[in-house]
Amino acid sequence: MHEARLAAQEAAKAISSDLKSLETRRIELGDAIDASSSALLDAEDKIEKAKEMIRKANLLLSKAEPVRLEEIARLEQLKAQSDELSRQELAQRASLGEVESRLAQTASFNEAELRSQALVRAADDRRTRLAFLEERIRSYDVRL
Repeated sequence: MHEARLAAQEAAKAISSDLKSLETRRIELGDAIDASSSALLDAEDKIEKAKEMIRKANLLLSKAEPVRLEEIARLEQLKAQSDELSRQELAQRASLGEVESRLAQTASFNEAELRSQALVRAADDRRTRLAFLEERIRSYDVRL
């Protein structure tokens, strides 16, 4: 009986040691499960934050696309206006060139006309002087 008791004590010690090992292992597993659960919660939180960021980015993109299209249309309109202004400027420069050319022709014509009138007046003045001188000469002839 003593042997049975010793054997039972040995068995109880072995079982107690096994229980302590199992308890230690259970605590280690619990700590690992807690750490894993915490990491999983952090990952899920990060995933949710990333999803929220993606939703916000998609919202920004959905708002930015119409603005981009509007700006493209506005840019095309401004380019068309700029092209039209360039065409108008070229037309105005051409008109200005024509006006300057006509003005030069008119000035040249006026100058020629003035010269012609001056020549006519000079000729008239010469005729008048000649007539006057002829009259004076005749008056001298009559006196003699």
